[in-house]
Amino acid sequence: MQAVTKTGLTATLILLSCVMGRELSADGISGSGRVRAAIDRFGSVVIGGVHYDTSRAVIRINGTPADEHDLKVGQLVLIRGDVDAAEAGSVDYTDTVRGAVRGLQVHDAGMQHLTFSVMNQQVLTSNRTWFYGGNASDLTVGGEVAVSGHRDVDGSIIATAVSLGTFDDQIVTGSVTRLGFVGRGFRVDGLRVDTRMASMPSNPIEVGMQVFVRGGYQGGRLIASDVQVIDLQPSTGAPAIIEGVLQSRAGVWYLGGQALQLMPELRFRKGDENDLVSGAIARVRGRLGTNGVLRAIEMEFKRVGTSRIDGRVSWFEPHTRTLTIDGVQLRLDDDVTMRDDRDDDRWFAPESLMTDDAVSAIVEERNGRFYVRSLARKPQARRIHRSRVQEVSWLGDVKVLGRNVREWYDAETIRVDGKIVSLWRLQRMLRRGHDVEMTWDESGRLQTIHVFTEIAKRPLLGRRHRR
Repeated sequence: MQAVTKTGLTATLILLSCVMGRELSADGISGSGRVRAAIDRFGSVVIGGVHYDTSRAVIRINGTPADEHDLKVGQLVLIRGDVDAAEAGSVDYTDTVRGAVRGLQVHDAGMQHLTFSVMNQQVLTSNRTWFYGGNASDLTVGGEVAVSGHRDVDGSIIATAVSLGTFDDQIVTGSVTRLGFVGRGFRVDGLRVDTRMASMPSNPIEVGMQVFVRGGYQGGRLIASDVQVIDLQPSTGAPAIIEGVLQSRAGVWYLGGQALQLMPELRFRKGDENDLVSGAIARVRGRLGTNGVLRAIEMEFKRVGTSRIDGRVSWFEPHTRTLTIDGVQLRLDDDVTMRDDRDDDRWFAPESLMTDDAVSAIVEERNGRFYVRSLARKPQARRIHRSRVQEVSWLGDVKVLGRNVREWYDAETIRVDGKIVSLWRLQRMLRRGHDVEMTWDESGRLQTIHVFTEIAKRPLLGRRHRR
């Protein structure tokens, strides 16, 4: 089994470093391990529940020296250092794509399901995407964004973080999929890059190389001012943690272009072997073998959150990490992120959560239980539940988020795919798997039910590609 070094279907996280040939700084931290994954939270940098000490680390953002507080949750970074001791020698982040928004489609604003393009790179967001400098509803055609995300098997970007703002130049990080005429550039996942005016690396660019490109977008091309080749191959025998999109080719599993060997002692977290499908997002821990293949000993699946609950905390038990929001029983996930939107995006600990707090929670179901993946404390409460219908009985009972919702019969307005319908019509067409949004007024009376039956309304929920 040989490791793949030339592929256009790589995950964005292996494209993240701006190390550009630089090694760890002379700060005394040894080790050749690599961690390539999204930031879960801070203190120092936390990935997969592990706190990586960054006190002596060199931190760079798009190749420029930066501080830890300049990084954001959801951004995909490369950490080099002593992985076993959780000591970082360097932390590097680059934008997957940065530029103006084009072709914006809003599938479900409440669940943050958007599709748009930036420099001919398709971007998909979900309720697991972190937004900074604004919300998903603030995106507009022509507005500028910096996107961090995974490359899907079709080359599109599954966004983990989106920053709204104004930027001096455009950036793309990705795999070279095609070479142009001699001296005329190349393509990065569908984007034409003109290199005639660029500062270039000493070695020739080849198909399959991972590159970081900075420049200006004109006439459907990125006129590059700087091109750098990114070398992210871990050392043989070194520990590595990588995150990306799974793909099966010719009986071999790849994660972000890195060939995997599934070891007999492989442990699964937040899933099992049934979740091992092409298109799934996973985080793998292992060591690189002499044949360039990563020997996987642990695999954790990172699903798109299937539900969002906006409401008030009616009960919370910190010892068991369980809580109730508007009658829905939940548990805080081990690596839950908790943000206080009342105080300039300040992070807070679970112990400070209070009864009657107004919150917005992203929830996923595992083995019949509902786990909070992220929780934001809000200035004011809104009672909105967005989830998927689990069951519809022949008596007309509807089960959502683990409980029967009997208030449906009292709803003031019922819509199916945007059209107002009667309760009788809703009962006849409602099926398990339909997405639903419910809103209540301040007195607790159910105001609206909005059911989405069209696939286009939920492009990221339950999307899988089997081998």
